[in-house]
Amino acid sequence: MKSAMKSSAAGASSSSVKKAGAKPKTAAKPKTAAKKKEDKPAKPAPAYFLMKSEPLTRFEENSLGEKVDMRFSIEDLREHKMAVEGPNKGKVGVAEWDGVRNYMARNNMRQMKRGSKVLFYHSNAKPSGIVGEAEIVREAYPDPQQFDKRDPHYAPKSDPSNPLWDCVDVKFVRKFKREISLEELKQHPILGKTMELFTMARLSVCGVSEKEWGLIHELEKQPAPEIKKVKGGKDAGKAAAKRDSKK
Repeated sequence: MKSAMKSSAAGASSSSVKKAGAKPKTAAKPKTAAKKKEDKPAKPAPAYFLMKSEPLTRFEENSLGEKVDMRFSIEDLREHKMAVEGPNKGKVGVAEWDGVRNYMARNNMRQMKRGSKVLFYHSNAKPSGIVGEAEIVREAYPDPQQFDKRDPHYAPKSDPSNPLWDCVDVKFVRKFKREISLEELKQHPILGKTMELFTMARLSVCGVSEKEWGLIHELEKQPAPEIKKVKGGKDAGKAAAKRDSKK
């Protein structure tokens, strides 16, 4: 009975549409699919990079409750002997840049090529600032520490068959003749406005433009300027220094 009633109702509906003078309905135009964000052109890779590391002792706890010193200065890089398996194992002055757990910083590392130049930045220091140069000697590969429970940057949600986090191998190149402090960079009329160090202050791996790279090397050749004080006697760059961190 239910099927007969349904057919009857359908027939009534069909005959009513065919009344004299009635205009047939126009089929709706198919909607154009919204353009996905990933369809946008990729952002060009930076000309150079800046990588932050902490030169002072600071302990973090691993998943087993053990305390691990996170210190790694440019001097540590110069003396470091590579232990990770790969083309640079056993080399002195080379280290894996592990522990990055920010997606934007990781993506910046994925844009690095062998030979990419890097500014080595001392973070959470007194003072913080650019202290030298390094070079990428191995492009992005899975960070082994994400699977190590004894490492503070152990990532239990990372799948070994599809790792979330990468690292790169970094080689010591040279230490600057003088440190270019965070405050000096902040007060520079161009660098203080354009550098990702300030516009994306929480990133541990930042892009550096060709112009910024040139300006920073010009600053290295000049004597350290007197840092201006803001009202209240605090350094102009103090607020930025508080945001400054490695990972």
